[in-house]
Amino acid sequence: MVVDQEGPAIGYGVVFRKEDVRLRDEFNKQLDALRSNGTMWELDAMKYKVPKWDVVSSMHRASDLVPECE
Repeated sequence: MVVDQEGPAIGYGVVFRKEDVRLRDEFNKQLDALRSNGTMWELDAMKYKVPKWDVVSSMHRASDLVPECE
């Protein structure tokens, strides 16, 4: 776990092995559905009070935050 108190966002991440492409893609598909139907906003922004929700919700890959990440 990496904790960066000065970072631009507070969020979470999921890690997949490189060979688990189908699992990663299906996970991302379901995550996109939660974003688009408002469920993620209800949980993160409203129930759990995740700060900077607008920044967190716009990130889809590690490279969105740290460009050199694959």
